[in-house]
Amino acid sequence: KLVTKTGWSDDKKNFALPHINIGAEDGEKVVMQQTPSTAKMYKSSGTLEEWKTEVAAKSVENSRLSFMICAALTGPMLGLTGGESGGFHIVGESSKGKSTALRMAASIYGDQAGHFKSWRTTDNAAESLAIFSNDSCLILDEIGEAPAKACGDMAYMLANGMGKARASRDGQARAVTSWRTTFLSSGEITLTQKLAEVEKKTQAGQSVRVVEFLADAGLGIGVFENCHGMRPSDFAIKIKEVASKFYGTAGPAFIEALIKRGKEEIAIEVNDICT
Repeated sequence: KLVTKTGWSDDKKNFALPHINIGAEDGEKVVMQQTPSTAKMYKSSGTLEEWKTEVAAKSVENSRLSFMICAALTGPMLGLTGGESGGFHIVGESSKGKSTALRMAASIYGDQAGHFKSWRTTDNAAESLAIFSNDSCLILDEIGEAPAKACGDMAYMLANGMGKARASRDGQARAVTSWRTTFLSSGEITLTQKLAEVEKKTQAGQSVRVVEFLADAGLGIGVFENCHGMRPSDFAIKIKEVASKFYGTAGPAFIEALIKRGKEEIAIEVNDICT
């Protein structure tokens, strides 16, 4: 079977990633169309237990880090619960630990080189990243590095879950690409402030589906509240180090657990919580 993006099958019984089809029956093979850059997004290193003890454990008593991990894990839930794409943007001054929080979240699905992206990209590249983050999570660092109009267009496109209409070489209309994804981003300014650079206002759909929150947890040490006996700067370096060593195991394990639980039961539980 040939697939063109990551994520759930139509019956939600298996989940395709570039290197594995989680939940597939014996003998069932899935081949994914991909580019060299997207093929790198879902690499893994180390074991799940190592990721838990070396990476995830450092989020204990750190609300921003814990939130980023939880937010990254919502991607596979969207297709099971009828959820829509959306994002979270962490805002704060330089050296507040924003990128550290994103690196921890990125380690759930892959290594930093493959899964840690920039706002500074083209429309086509952004669509490709979204397609290969379908039912997963897209990490975008530092909104300030990209042109204001491009940021606004990209945020709306990602949250809307659809690419642009384009024509093929023979002039025929191509099928519009679509996705469901949770995207996490960082910046020293908000999306609203970024759009103000080109005298544009945030659209209603952008503000509702791109939630912004402060990086500073209020203790004078940026995103951190408990550095587990280390100095904040050393703690940030340690997180970057372990997230670059242990990665790509938690996401597939979470998806396997969702498959075992069953989409109907999960949808009922989530809807009960939200009502």
